[in-house]
Amino acid sequence: EVKEIFNRVKSQIMYRLNNLNKVQLNKEFRIKTECPSELLPDKVKRAKIEVIALKLALAEGTPTLEQKNTAILFGVQKELEKHGLCLKIIRSNIAVFNTCEQTATFSCPRIPKDTDAKIGVRRDPQNAKKKQKIFGCNAVISTSVELDLKLELPVAVTNIAGNGDEGSMLIVNKEQIKPNGFDSKNQCHTFCCFKQCLKMKVPGINNLQKNYDIGACPYIENRNGYSKHMYIKHQPRMQNEIPRGTKRYNDLKQSRSASERANSTIKEDVKVIDKPIVYNKSRADIIVQIAAIALLMHRSMAFIVKSTIFFLKHSVFNTHETMNKTIRPKTPTSTRSQIQLE
Repeated sequence: EVKEIFNRVKSQIMYRLNNLNKVQLNKEFRIKTECPSELLPDKVKRAKIEVIALKLALAEGTPTLEQKNTAILFGVQKELEKHGLCLKIIRSNIAVFNTCEQTATFSCPRIPKDTDAKIGVRRDPQNAKKKQKIFGCNAVISTSVELDLKLELPVAVTNIAGNGDEGSMLIVNKEQIKPNGFDSKNQCHTFCCFKQCLKMKVPGINNLQKNYDIGACPYIENRNGYSKHMYIKHQPRMQNEIPRGTKRYNDLKQSRSASERANSTIKEDVKVIDKPIVYNKSRADIIVQIAAIALLMHRSMAFIVKSTIFFLKHSVFNTHETMNKTIRPKTPTSTRSQIQLE
């Protein structure tokens, strides 16, 4: 709320009418007020916010209804008519007038339209060593990497505010995906030795026997040998759903760039989230879901087209094999099964 707005506007207009030889017509003048927000600390200097911008101009014929009402509102109608002038509003952030109390409620133009978005941090595109503050939302996309098919598909997506905890969203995305054998109910792994010591060669057994008596092992009679349950909550940094050190873990670790490729495709190729117009989190959620669907369709169709061309070339080679004795290319079984399913 800004107080005495009517008197302030009227005094500005009367000053210009009394000094027409000094002021310039059609030059805008602004009424500003200090930011009245109660959220700012006391030591912070309050910014000047523009409330309304106006200008005096020559009245060309009869003033319009809007110009008349504006002059009446600020109590300068008769003075303007004497000089053959009119009052024009250029910009206004006023939402409600209160003529009885001489106050007005204005909508601050510096407040973002999207009240759900927050300020987050990302790497500066121009300098990777620096961090850059950015206002908006954050789309966390989980990508499934099919190494045999050389295919990367989005399987889960979650939208959060820009300052949200991106790391915790991995659990949210995981709940959208089917389990892969991990005991999700108890959140634990079960490791077994499977009596690997009995499968070792003689030099290995002799080396192990120096520090451990294999014959006295109490787990040698068990079917799977020694077993151990490892709960993630006990060792969250060491235990993952996919155990560290396994071949699958290393393959996925090397495929970290798949997430970056997914982000780049959404921004630069399909351009779904390339500076979208967003006003709240609900709309941002919809845009993020559309982006994931578009990415899935884009890559699925690209895979189908690529495989179709491959099989077309395969059929051509097969037709002329007896003529030119060209060696037919070998098609991976996984690719052939996938095409048949499609």
